[in-house]
Amino acid sequence: MKKVFSALILSLMLMVLAACSGPSETPQVPLPPTDEIQTIMHDDREREYQLYIPEGSFEGAPLLIMMHGYTSSHLILKGQSMMDEVARENGFVVAYLLGTETIGGPHWNADLTLSTVDDIGFVQTVIDHLTTTYNLSEDDVFGSGFSNGAFMTYTIVCRAPETFKAIAPVAGMMSGATYEACEDPSPMDILHIHGTGDLVVPIDGSMTLLGGFGGGPDVAGHFDFWQSAMNGEPETTTTPLPGITVIESRSATGHHLKHIYIEDWPHTWPLSPNPNELGSDPGIHASEEIWEFFAQFVS
Repeated sequence: MKKVFSALILSLMLMVLAACSGPSETPQVPLPPTDEIQTIMHDDREREYQLYIPEGSFEGAPLLIMMHGYTSSHLILKGQSMMDEVARENGFVVAYLLGTETIGGPHWNADLTLSTVDDIGFVQTVIDHLTTTYNLSEDDVFGSGFSNGAFMTYTIVCRAPETFKAIAPVAGMMSGATYEACEDPSPMDILHIHGTGDLVVPIDGSMTLLGGFGGGPDVAGHFDFWQSAMNGEPETTTTPLPGITVIESRSATGHHLKHIYIEDWPHTWPLSPNPNELGSDPGIHASEEIWEFFAQFVS
């Protein structure tokens, strides 16, 4: 009788422990670390990108698409942005995409007159391939770019807003054609970083019309344009810091628009401390700012 009673008590204790422990957590599956150039076919053209999967990242990780400036390359942006270091610290995957050749070098067709390349389709093809192949998060795909690559992020969210969850253009705006076509934009979370001393893509909107780049509004017009797309009554704040001005708008539905203007900063990716030890220090590390902004939207 004592043995039966003891067995009953033990069974009850095990049941209680099982109930208290709750459902078992699904183990995380590590991703294979890599830092290599890969190719993919799109529109009968072999396209290239540099894939960086940091050690210690797992399936379900966010994906960041990075796009270089006009006549530059994916490898140059990889070095200039130092985004790999930020990815290692935060466990996300980065794909640095390479544009196609045109007059002067590689470019992105951000509704420009330089080519008829379907770069929106190329970006989406890479995203579909990487999220499927490596089981990355389909909900946490973000876009960033420098100069012409920044123009491309705006073109994508205007013409295919489902592509990115949020974007972070650096030193780039909407091309004239993108702006004209973007009549009813979807609400979008945007971090825009720009130097007031940028002579290539001036913040006053006086970008040359050559190639189709110019014709859009100035940076203040960009802020007003995307704020008008936000749902609810957005609240705007302006924070002046030494050498930097931050303007933010948040809507009741959770959308976030943020502009960072760096005083006298030229057409260069901002990194602080300045790794080249040349010129002034911008006061911010753009790549860290970008991920801090994106991180608030990760599922």
